[in-house]
Amino acid sequence: MLGFLVAITVRTGGLDPRPAHAQPAPAQSSQVRIVTVRAVADELYRAQPGWNAMLRRTIQTVSDIYERQFQIRLVLHDVVPWTIGQAIPIPRILGRVRAEVAPDPADGSIAAPRARMSGSA
Repeated sequence: MLGFLVAITVRTGGLDPRPAHAQPAPAQSSQVRIVTVRAVADELYRAQPGWNAMLRRTIQTVSDIYERQFQIRLVLHDVVPWTIGQAIPIPRILGRVRAEVAPDPADGSIAAPRARMSGSA
């Protein structure tokens, strides 16, 4: 299976590398919040046949789950290419995405590096 790292960096908040413990939204809330995202695909991810469609399907699947559980719908604004180079630790990948790829005009960014992350910081 492909390595797929999802990290949303929201313009107003930033990224906390600690795991979040989200709770489903109350059942009575029927208003869906739309969050636009910019997908960032590295060179190895883009080298796969059908990468763009696969990335869009993955985001749509996550959006379907988020909408059902949290009343949040992810809407893909665009997909931008990005180059990682050699394997680097996950925190550095996330830091580089934050520093090198602005989420504007979307609400946040989703990184999709392909199985090249090293485990050490």
